[in-house]
Amino acid sequence: MDAGAATPPHQHDHEEVIVVMTGNGRARIGTDERTFQAGDTLILPAGAVHQLFADTAVESITVMTLGSVITTPTGEVMDLPWRK
Repeated sequence: MDAGAATPPHQHDHEEVIVVMTGNGRARIGTDERTFQAGDTLILPAGAVHQLFADTAVESITVMTLGSVITTPTGEVMDLPWRK
């Protein structure tokens, strides 16, 4: 993620694990907001609405179930480029 970028609020039908390789930012999970930095691991529970904010450029490795359904908080399925 570029510095200053953010993901849209969204949720997954499976758990998501993010390993932060470089940079730092914030993760909002529901109403809770936590900071993260290189070396941290974020574990995002299935069904939890979350959003990531990059304070600096962030490189990460994301692990989730292939074919996981990702939706907006209102339940609309997000059209993701790797599903094409």
